[in-house]
Amino acid sequence: MEKENFDYLLGMTMWSLTREKKEDLLRQRDEKIAELKRLQARTPIDLWKEDLDNLLTELNKVKKRFCFQKRKLISFLIVLRFLYRSKTKSRRNK
Repeated sequence: MEKENFDYLLGMTMWSLTREKKEDLLRQRDEKIAELKRLQARTPIDLWKEDLDNLLTELNKVKKRFCFQKRKLISFLIVLRFLYRSKTKSRRNK
């Protein structure tokens, strides 16, 4: 009979051998199994539609950020233009 090698247990930290860790791993396993069942119950078309909805949501967020940044840039350019014109007018008046 072949002897099993449990030397890897000696290298494990004590935290990974606790009951709490075991329960946490079992909980994670159960969550993943439930998630797998939910995904298997859906059709590829449903998954595709959900992905598209998520993509559109993220694109809208990016669009809003871009528009906000664009407005800030335009405001900044207007201020620069005003300052430049003010400076050139003051030079002409001298």
